[in-house]
Amino acid sequence: MRLFAWLASEPRLSFPFAITTHSPYILTAFNSLIEAWRVGNKPGKHEQVAAMIPEQYWIDENDFAAYTIRDGVLIPIFEKETEGKEGSGLIDGDYLDSVSDQLGSQFEKLLDIEYAD
Repeated sequence: MRLFAWLASEPRLSFPFAITTHSPYILTAFNSLIEAWRVGNKPGKHEQVAAMIPEQYWIDENDFAAYTIRDGVLIPIFEKETEGKEGSGLIDGDYLDSVSDQLGSQFEKLLDIEYAD
C-alpha cells in the first residue's frame, strides 16, 4: 500500500495512474490513507496522525476516485467528504463488505469442491 501512496505523492512522478483490484484489503488501506489525510489536516491532529502513518503516505481525497463496474456501467463507490454526511470521503463501506462476502463465498465453494467425494 505504501507503494501506491508513494506513487501518488512523489513529485517527480507527477502523472495519474489507475489500480484495478477486487481486494477489500487494498480498498480499506486506501480508506486509511485518505482518512489520515483528512484527520491529519485538522487543527491539533497532525502530529498524532503522522506518528501512526507518515505524512508522505497520506492521500488527498481530491486526488482519489474509486469505481466499480456493474453490467458494463462505471459506478462511483467513493464520495468526497460532504459536511454533515456520515461516511462521506471514503470508499463505500457497504461495497467493501459485499466484496468481502463475495470472496468468502467463492472460497467456501472451492473448499466444497475440494473435499466433496
